[in-house]
Amino acid sequence: MPAEVVEYLVRLRATGAPDAIVEGERDAWILMAARWPEAIPAMMADKAAQLANPDVVRLYRLFGRIAADGTDEALLRETADLMSELFAQAEASGELALQEDVTPDPAFVRLMDAFSDAAHPVVGRLRAMLAERGWTGWTVVEKRRP
Repeated sequence: MPAEVVEYLVRLRATGAPDAIVEGERDAWILMAARWPEAIPAMMADKAAQLANPDVVRLYRLFGRIAADGTDEALLRETADLMSELFAQAEASGELALQEDVTPDPAFVRLMDAFSDAAHPVVGRLRAMLAERGWTGWTVVEKRRP
């Protein structure tokens, strides 16, 4: 595993993210590093910078709570609302437009989405809630067009 990914995972764990979340991230980044090894340094720099955002840290903690209890509808709504806010911020800053430069392989994006869907049964529910809020995708997020 690339050193940048290991460093990111250590930083993620230090934010208080539960082991289940860190392990899921690790597994996903192993796939990403295998597919786009040249992009990993830039991706990890971006991910590390995101950890400076208290809302991103809060999101990881919410994911941890969901991993423990995915039946709490209020928790799912709170998580979907926060994700929607973060996506809107990323869209406004131009970050969402950069996704296609980094992950231009639609088949791999589908694989990563399937990996995420299989990681926890609640991911599908969150994706549906995000769609209600106007967002599609999981690995590559897009504003749903009318």
